[in-house]
Amino acid sequence: MLFEIPVIRKSVATKTLEVEADTFEEALDKALAQAPDEDWAGCTQDYEYDVDRTPPTTCVFCGQPMPGNMDKVVDEGWSPDFWDEDEHCDGPVCNDCTMKYLGMDQSGELVLKRLDGEFVSRWDSGVESKSPCKVNVRTRDVEVQEVRDTPTVGVLEEKYVLLEGKKYQAEPQEHRSAFSPKEQAGIFFWRQ
Repeated sequence: MLFEIPVIRKSVATKTLEVEADTFEEALDKALAQAPDEDWAGCTQDYEYDVDRTPPTTCVFCGQPMPGNMDKVVDEGWSPDFWDEDEHCDGPVCNDCTMKYLGMDQSGELVLKRLDGEFVSRWDSGVESKSPCKVNVRTRDVEVQEVRDTPTVGVLEEKYVLLEGKKYQAEPQEHRSAFSPKEQAGIFFWRQ
């Protein structure tokens, strides 16, 4: 992955270096090591160097680091913001997630799509009940479209959401506060 790292020659100048690295931290270290060998427009190179250790801005959905400033990446398909019903949401959203999760409404605004999924209840006897659902990937809310009656056959083992071929834990909306924000990021919450 290619990172652009601003390297600061303390109190004197800033120069952005392009370094090849696997992680942001590795890119910072490589940029610092490379800084003394750079041409700093005729200035002496007897300075201390440092880097801004603020992590890069990332896509709000997948966490991909934004490769540059917003003005530059908008041309590459990144979106600075979007709407989720009446709520204006800050981005950025990478090109892949823009294509996957956002759509254009009648007024030309980018809006969050509700994704089609399946809400599944599974009993210890192996019986499963599947109902179509709509999923909000930003809030992690699930709206079950129609609940299909299935005779209870044994003990209910789990409820989960199938979305884009992946299985996600599902919990009732009223249990959301029992999970940490990190745990909530991997769970979808349904209304009973």
